[in-house]
This record gives sequence, C-alpha cells and structure tokens, in this order.
Amino acid sequence: MKKANLSWLVILITVALFIAFLLYFSTANKQARQNPLANNNEAELQPAATTNMNSEIHMPTNAEKQRQEVSSATNLSSAELRSLQIKQAIEGMNVPIRFYGKVIDQDSNDLSGAKIVFRVMQPRTGIDFAIPKNMLTLERTTDANGNFSVEGVSGSDLHIESVVKDDYWLSPKTQLGYRYGQSPVPFYPNSQAPVIIRMWKIGNSAQLISQDKDTRIPYDGTPVIFDLVTGGKSVGDSTSGDLRITLVRNPLIIPVGYKQAFEWHATIEAVDGGLIQSEDEFMYAAPEGGYQPRIQIDMPTDATNWANIYDISFFAKTRNGNVYSRVKLEFRVDSSRPQTGFTITSAANASGSRNLQP
Repeated sequence: MKKANLSWLVILITVALFIAFLLYFSTANKQARQNPLANNNEAELQPAATTNMNSEIHMPTNAEKQRQEVSSATNLSSAELRSLQIKQAIEGMNVPIRFYGKVIDQDSNDLSGAKIVFRVMQPRTGIDFAIPKNMLTLERTTDANGNFSVEGVSGSDLHIESVVKDDYWLSPKTQLGYRYGQSPVPFYPNSQAPVIIRMWKIGNSAQLISQDKDTRIPYDGTPVIFDLVTGGKSVGDSTSGDLRITLVRNPLIIPVGYKQAFEWHATIEAVDGGLIQSEDEFMYAAPEGGYQPRIQIDMPTDATNWANIYDISFFAKTRNGNVYSRVKLEFRVDSSRPQTGFTITSAANASGSRNLQP
C-alpha cells in the first residue's frame, strides 16, 4: 500500500509542476506582447522604409483622376452620378489643339503674308449639361516660307474660316474642318508635314460660257452629244457639238433597290479635238498639249474601285482648237429606268484662248 500511495504522490507532483510551467510561460508571453523591449535592452529599432527622391513619381492622368473621382463618389445618387459622368465626358472633349500649315500658289511657290482665321470649338457644360459651343477665334499670318501654326489652346474641333491674300483665290478643295480628341478619326498634326493650302494667282478673267445641267442618258450605248457653247443636247450619232458620251450597263434593266454590283462602261469622246483628265484644284488654264481623243471608264463587277456614282473632271479642246473647256461629269448608273441621272458642269472659252479663269 505504501508503494501505491507513493506512486500516486509522484504523479500528482508531476501534474502540478506541468500546470505551473504553463502558467509561467503564458504570463511571460502576455508581457512580451505588451512591451516587446522590456526583456531585451539591446534590441535595435529598424528604420522605416525611405522614399527614393530621385525615382519617377507616377502622376495620375485626367482619365485616371476621373475614374478615381467616379469610384469615390459612393454617396451620390444615380442621377448625380450620371451628371458627373456627363460633365467629365464633356470636359474630356477639350484636348490640346495643334495645327501646322503651309500656303502655296498654283505653282507650289511659298506665299508669305496670307492671313488665316480659325475658330476653335470648346465644349463646356451648361444648363442641364447641354453643350454650348464656346468658339475661340484665332488669326495667323504666314511667314516668309508660307508657314503658320496654332498651339497653346484646347478644344475639340478646329475650323478654317478664311484664307486671304490680295490677288489670290483659295482652292475650292481646301479641307476646312479638323476634329481632335474623341473623334472616331482624330486629326494628328505633324510639324514636319504641314497641311498644304493652295491659292491661285488671279489673272485676267475670261469670257466663259458656263452650264450646270442635270439630265438623263440611256444605258444601251446610244450616243448623247453635248454642246458646251449653246448648252444643247442631242441623242444619236452627230458631228456637231463638243462631247459625245455613251453608257452601257449589264444588265440593262435592274429592279428597284438592286444591291448587287453590275458591270458598266462609259466612253467620253471629244468632237474634233481631245481630252485630258485632271484632278487639279484649279482648272483655270487649259494645257497646251497632251490631249487624247477619248476617256474610257470601265467598271467590271470585281473592280476594286467599283461605284454606281462616279465623278470625273477633264479639260476639253474641241472644234479644231477653237474651244477650250473645263468639264465635270457625274454618272449615276443605278436607276431602274431605261435612262439614268447624269450631271454636266462646264465652263467654255469660245475665243480659242486657253484661259478658263472666271
């Protein structure tokens, strides 16, 4: 019995020591958490991470700022959030405007002293977030090399209001409007490749006979004769007049609303003379030579430039060189009728002079 009692006594003492050991370490850990340096006088404090002042600091873009502003607007109502988004969209239309241009004459000579007036549209928010168009007017003058530029302004669009120089006319083909920023096809300026603006030196005006006529011509190849002096038109083969035009379409008859490509051909002939196709901005002086008897237009169904509306401009020398003209024709070949719409615009000098300046 004494041995058994002694064994139980040893067990009880062991358990008591184990419990005391656990209580001691529990208390020590609690104090360490409250004062981590209390039991370590030689511990070192580690310095906080420092910022490299020479490193590049990322500055948020306008778009990022707008996203941050919208994302942080958690207390806004749906209507207020929508208003904020509209306001930001309108403000985003205003981008830096830069434009580089060069003014030259019909012979590609630099023109100094030409005055150009611009308007820059600057969208801004207004009542109910409408978009009043604040128009900023600017004026520039070309330097000795014909150059000019616009910089240091912002907006969404730039429009050329006028280009003026004494004794010069602006080309009618000048592009006047340029869209920036959020446009589907924004304009990108290039100081090394400025926009070319052409002007024509005004000379002596000629006595011209002009016409601008909408008429019809058949699809079956029947010749149509146009008189550029009288403005007359005749159908059938003839040696009179100035231009002989034939048009052939296959199929000859198409239904209303026909959408498929079809084959068509047109022939333009000079009566007793010749023609020169031209894409000149100004057609105020007919060439002296280089005329051909006809211009052929062929439009098969697989043509890469296939179109059912076709414009062409050319110079005409007719009546054995006694009449010089500038002519523009527009073919419209998709009519379901036996004849199609056709436009002829011309200016003729019947004095034998090549001067076609109005």
